[in-house]
Amino acid sequence: MTNKKIISQTLARHMLSCIAEYELVKSKQSIHFKTVKSFCAYHGFSHQNFMKIYHWYKQNPDIQLLVP
Repeated sequence: MTNKKIISQTLARHMLSCIAEYELVKSKQSIHFKTVKSFCAYHGFSHQNFMKIYHWYKQNPDIQLLVP
């Protein structure tokens, strides 16, 4: 396995965990973030870009689609 593939898979898993955390934030069950704004700021996402990825993933729930 190449380093590029390992990095891509790691990023995809990270994004998947961010999606799960975002859903907790939205349902007010997150122990780490009270607002979506603080969640996005912590991860360095713009809200708009994260929402594009989130909705794209929810329409096509395949972790391979999260690989950059």
